[in-house]
Amino acid sequence: MSNVGEPDVIRSQSQFLQRWGIAELVDEGRRVWEAESSRPGLHAMRMRSRISEAEALLDPGGLGGFTVLEWVRVET
Repeated sequence: MSNVGEPDVIRSQSQFLQRWGIAELVDEGRRVWEAESSRPGLHAMRMRSRISEAEALLDPGGLGGFTVLEWVRVET
């Protein structure tokens, strides 16, 4: 059995995803979608989907409001 202490960081899912680069992924999705939207292939559709999925994941009144707990691993 392991001892688990208090989390080192508590933040919202929105904050967590922003910290780990979701904005860059969304920006890439927008660039691809804008370049290929007149004749979208599968890649462009995936990038468009990335944009709308990120909106849902970051919504503070929805999924973005979930709580994320983080622990820092300490080597012994």
